[in-house]
Amino acid sequence: RKLDIEPRSRAASAQTRAGHCVAAMQAPAPGLASFAGGGDPLLEGGDAADRLFSAVGSEKRLGSSVGRIDMLKLFPALFTMVCGLLFLVPMCNLLIMARSTEVAYFTMVEFYYVIAVIPVVILVTHFVHVQRGAPNKVAMAVTLIVPSLLLLACGNRQYMQAVSMTDRRLMICGWAA
Repeated sequence: RKLDIEPRSRAASAQTRAGHCVAAMQAPAPGLASFAGGGDPLLEGGDAADRLFSAVGSEKRLGSSVGRIDMLKLFPALFTMVCGLLFLVPMCNLLIMARSTEVAYFTMVEFYYVIAVIPVVILVTHFVHVQRGAPNKVAMAVTLIVPSLLLLACGNRQYMQAVSMTDRRLMICGWAA
């Protein structure tokens, strides 16, 4: 035998769920005494909750993305911020150390300006991601590999110069191992 039951609309089922939620919140918990003033005035009517849940249901039905975060739109900004934190801080530290008077006497400061390419690479990748509207694997790989290698080369050069100067000073003093 076939039953003629109409399916309820989403808004009606959302209102029913809201009514159940409000009723559950208004019911006193077993074993707890209720407050002297009665229930919560915000929950007593239930109209606001019904309207809220029915509005949310209608937005979902219409395909609206209210309340949802589109990660593809956020990706360029997030990737740029992460790369900035990863690469710009060490870049600034290397440039500050290379330009300090104590270190500049022993090193070629001009060599360290090569790492000024890092912000340019990060910005170009940001604009590529914004224009495409999606992450680009090649741009991401270049942005992660090129600054890493530049910082590695500059940091290694600075370390090796410091070690060689230390060895020279120790040899002059006769403390070489």
